[in-house]
Amino acid sequence: MMAKHTYRNTSLPLQSIFLSIRDPVSRMISQFVMERDLNVVVGSQEAFDIMRRSPKFDRFSMYQTLLILPETKKNVSLLSDPTELKRIACETISKVAWVGLTGQFDCSVCLLHSMYEFSPHPKEHFNMRPAKLVGFNESEIGELIRKNATLLDDFIFDCAKARFERDVLSLAPHCC
Repeated sequence: MMAKHTYRNTSLPLQSIFLSIRDPVSRMISQFVMERDLNVVVGSQEAFDIMRRSPKFDRFSMYQTLLILPETKKNVSLLSDPTELKRIACETISKVAWVGLTGQFDCSVCLLHSMYEFSPHPKEHFNMRPAKLVGFNESEIGELIRKNATLLDDFIFDCAKARFERDVLSLAPHCC
């Protein structure tokens, strides 16, 4: 699996990569919280305003794309071509061994077991690092982000979510 700061190793075949991906809005909010940019925030609008004004906003809007599609670092023009970016994202996602969604952690773990038929670990269905946000409402901030900004990570997330839903339906309908 890819960890938080790991770029996909392009020398590995895609079929050997297990990928868990997060909703881009949730990922972005979490990143701002982790970097302590929202420590003294008291409301969702204030949190959004701080995030949107931050020079980190654009980088965080494509964070997962840069990790999963390292070719975007070499060919920056891909980031300004939504059609090509989506094509490459969906092609890459279609070839990885497994796709899970962190927002559907239990279902993702169940799908993994259904696809590869190995015994579960007693604690693996627990998200050991759930986000703990204080002082604002993540859904409200998410609505503000969706209304006022475009996140490049949406392309890769939409492809991953579609793949995940197809895999669950065909391989593990009992999971979700």
